[in-house]
Amino acid sequence: MRWAHRFVARSRGCAVIRCAAVARRPRSPCGGRRGAWRPGENRLLSRVPRAYPAADRQGLPEGSRTDMSAENPASPLDNPVWGSLNGAHRAFAEYSGSGAARYLLSANPFAALADPEDPAAWADLAALVGPGQEVWLTGLLTPPAGWETVAVVPGVQLDGRAVRVEHAPDAVRLGPADVEEMTALVKLTEPGPFLPRTVELGTYLGIRHEGRLVAMAGERMRPPGWTEISAVCTHPDFRGRG
Repeated sequence: MRWAHRFVARSRGCAVIRCAAVARRPRSPCGGRRGAWRPGENRLLSRVPRAYPAADRQGLPEGSRTDMSAENPASPLDNPVWGSLNGAHRAFAEYSGSGAARYLLSANPFAALADPEDPAAWADLAALVGPGQEVWLTGLLTPPAGWETVAVVPGVQLDGRAVRVEHAPDAVRLGPADVEEMTALVKLTEPGPFLPRTVELGTYLGIRHEGRLVAMAGERMRPPGWTEISAVCTHPDFRGRG
């Protein structure tokens, strides 16, 4: 699998919060190795507005955010988990009222709010999650009373533009029968969470060497018009080869 991307970075991150409970250090589901989050970094992120020249807007998918000023209409990328759970991934969703949803815990650790500024949406999320439980959310958040921010993981959201796809004849489709090997590779390389049913969220491709799974990548969030590339990882013994 070889993809050549031109990227635009958007300030983005994810936060883990707990409903009326004591904080503990979690492992990041946004990607990155353990230890990337440190005590003292429990702060909510600010999204940095940025306008891109017209010359940089060529080839963007419909609905993408090229001007992040306050006047620009909302993009599906502003609330990707909500868009996924109310669209392509409805079969993996659990809902509470009209304001909150989350993935089945066997597939993805993320939840979402229809409107993070609506107290009723937070009440729906509390009913869905239950007291003392942790939940992962994306974006800029200010939890109301009764919620505690356990950790904030800084990150960027990347728009792939002018993507060139190259044929990879050695790539094979991965499925439920490969989950044990996929999980072992994720534990070794730590690209982010990979749960028993994550492989069902989209297409996962792998590279095998003498029958051994040594690299993989696949699809996770699917907001309207977009697909997130996730679980990108390569065994340390096979890096630097393409």
